[in-house]
Amino acid sequence: MMMRKFALGFVLLASFACGGAAKAGDLKVGQAFGAWVFQCNAVAQDKTVCSFATTVLSADTKQAVVDLRISRPKADGPFVVFALLPLGLNIQAGVKAAVDGADPADLPLRACFKKGCIATAELKDETVAVLKAGTDLALTFEMAGKSITATMKLQGLSDALAAAGW
Repeated sequence: MMMRKFALGFVLLASFACGGAAKAGDLKVGQAFGAWVFQCNAVAQDKTVCSFATTVLSADTKQAVVDLRISRPKADGPFVVFALLPLGLNIQAGVKAAVDGADPADLPLRACFKKGCIATAELKDETVAVLKAGTDLALTFEMAGKSITATMKLQGLSDALAAAGW
């Protein structure tokens, strides 16, 4: 139940931030591509937001630590990444994202809500190409004075984006 509330809160936040719809061809909600799952959510009448999502669970508690989604709100627009992170992270330290150990880039925190903190950014074409070719994406942030790294597998992301026509 906690995971469902966590995911629902993220969907609402992502929908608010995204505001658009993405065409996804013949994909089915729940269809998996490696670690990535296709999801769509109605956010208003005749308005749907679709994305590919992956979640990192805590090894100890099995609760979501990071919920990450990649979408393309407009067919001809840029890709957008959304990360829902736990409350209590050090906002001043921010969030860093790195593919396969490369130099990290900032992933700007936008707001914190009851369900967690959201970081979002538009992705340049070069960044999308790196994600498609990569193996792991690591998000690093601080909580309670400790550095936390949540690592997501990128396996299947390239096929997922291609299947969506993105």
